[in-house]
Amino acid sequence: RVRAEERAALARDMHDSISHHLAAISLHAGAMSYREDLSPEALRRTAGTVRDAAQQANRELHTVLSGLRTGEGDAPLATAPTLTGIVDRCREEGQDVELTWQGVSAEELAARDRSTVVALARILAEVTLNAAKHAPGTPLQVTLSREEELVRLRARNPLPPASAPALSAGHGLLGVQERARLLGGDARHGAADGVFEVEAWMPW
Repeated sequence: RVRAEERAALARDMHDSISHHLAAISLHAGAMSYREDLSPEALRRTAGTVRDAAQQANRELHTVLSGLRTGEGDAPLATAPTLTGIVDRCREEGQDVELTWQGVSAEELAARDRSTVVALARILAEVTLNAAKHAPGTPLQVTLSREEELVRLRARNPLPPASAPALSAGHGLLGVQERARLLGGDARHGAADGVFEVEAWMPW
């Protein structure tokens, strides 16, 4: 029963996450195929987006398929320490990211439904990637908090002095909202007073 539940969760995660990366690849590759007004710099930037999405999809597919193998001992889905691990990897890559826990601990989160932890890990990965791509060099402050019967992830970063044009339809942030809604929550994002903020919440 436990294995069946885990495999069902993996299947849901594969559909939600990997299909998003494949959609991004299709979107950007399609734009490059018909846009004749793109500068060499824009083409290189878009090609880099396609490459990054393909590499991320490949890594996640490898993780998911490894977990589906019979007898596999490790748990491929995210756990509470995965959240700290995402931040640590971002820092190793030179990104200024700070994660603050408010009203909840990693131990308490680990005791919740596994899908909640997986959703928070995916959302955190997306907001850190989004900040690195669109506001490089700016500090990103992430707060994970429990507010009564809600768990909330809020990410804030200053807007860069000048935003470079990019071929992006915001699919990553739409994916954040969809993932939160699947668990009965929601998400929002927007810019105000020189700060860009992403907020996602779901039932505790």
